[in-house]
Amino acid sequence: MYLPFIFLLIFSSINHLDLHNFLAEKFLFIHNHCIQLTPFNSPWQWIYRSLLCGSSSPSNISLVQSMKTLGLYHLLVISGLHILSLEKAVSFCCRRNKALTLLSLFIFCLACQMRPPVTRAFLALLINYFQKQRKLFWSPVQRAWATGCLTLFLFPEWWSSFSFLLSWAASLLISLPIKRPLIKITFLYLGLQPLLLSFSPLSPLSILINWALTPLWILWVLPMSLLGLVPPLSPYVDKFWESLNILFSALTDHFFLSATASPSLPFSLSSAWIYLFLLFLTLGLWEILWKKPYFSF
Repeated sequence: MYLPFIFLLIFSSINHLDLHNFLAEKFLFIHNHCIQLTPFNSPWQWIYRSLLCGSSSPSNISLVQSMKTLGLYHLLVISGLHILSLEKAVSFCCRRNKALTLLSLFIFCLACQMRPPVTRAFLALLINYFQKQRKLFWSPVQRAWATGCLTLFLFPEWWSSFSFLLSWAASLLISLPIKRPLIKITFLYLGLQPLLLSFSPLSPLSILINWALTPLWILWVLPMSLLGLVPPLSPYVDKFWESLNILFSALTDHFFLSATASPSLPFSLSSAWIYLFLLFLTLGLWEILWKKPYFSF
C-alpha cells in the first residue's frame, strides 16, 4: 500500500529527474490552494502559511526571533515533529487505514512544496511501515539513518540544504529510546548545539524551556493552526498566537536570552556533515555496546 510511493520516487530519481522541482511544479495548485485557505485578514497569517503550507517564516517577526532564541524553532519545526503529530491524528480519523493515512500525509507534503524536513519525516513513516511489515526489526537509529540516506538519494540537491541536515540530526537524537522527557530534550538540545550555535545562544535555561513548552507546541500549535482556517474561529485563534508571542517574548526578556548574545561561529557545510556522520557512529556504537535500549532513564 505504501510501496508505490517508494517505487515511484526511486524510479524518478534513477531517471535523473529533478524530483523536488518536478513535484513542486506539478502540484503547485495544492500549495496555492492551501495559501488561499489561510485567513487573509489575520495578522498571524504567516504562521498558517508556514506550518500548513510550507512557506518561509519572516525572520523579522518577534515571535520567530523569540522561538529561535529559545531554541524552539529549530528543535520543533526543523525536526519534523509536527508531521508525526499530524500522522497520529490522521491515522485516528482514518480508522488506522495506512493507505489513506499516507495519502493524506503525502498531500500535506505537496502542500508544503516538499520541504526537506517535512519530506524526510514523511519518508520516515514509509520506512517504518515497510520494516514493520517485512519484520526487519530495525532499531530507531537505523531507521533514522536509512530515512536520511533514502531522502538524500531521491533529492541529491539537498546535500547543500542545512535544514535537511539539521532535520536528519534531530531525527537521530529523537530516536534515542529515553523515557523521561526532560532527559530526552536535554540530549536533543545538546546534540544539536554544535549546529545551532550560530543561530541561538547556549543556555541551560533553554533545556527547561523546551521541556516545558514542547507539549504545548506538539499538542496545540498544529490543531490551532487548522482551527484558524475556519473563518468564524480565526479571531479567537489569533488570541492564542498573541498569548504565545507574549509568553515567548517575556521568557526571552526575563532570562536575558537574545539573539545578539549568540556567538557567531562560522562553520563549513562539510564540517556539519562530518558531525552528522560522527553522531550516527556514536549512537550506533551505543547500540552495539548496550544491546538493549541505550538508557534506562
